[in-house]
Amino acid sequence: MSSQKIIHDSVHGSVKVDGAFLELLHRPEMQRLHGVKQLGLAYLVFPGA
Repeated sequence: MSSQKIIHDSVHGSVKVDGAFLELLHRPEMQRLHGVKQLGLAYLVFPGA
């Protein structure tokens, strides 16, 4: 049985992720992108940005 995860997105709503894509999300290469912000401090005013 494969594990499944639900990601809540402000634009797309709830998205089910499983299988190879879930394994890809857990890779260190993807995890390092977690804290990257492209809009500077705008995320403090607009959390979904």
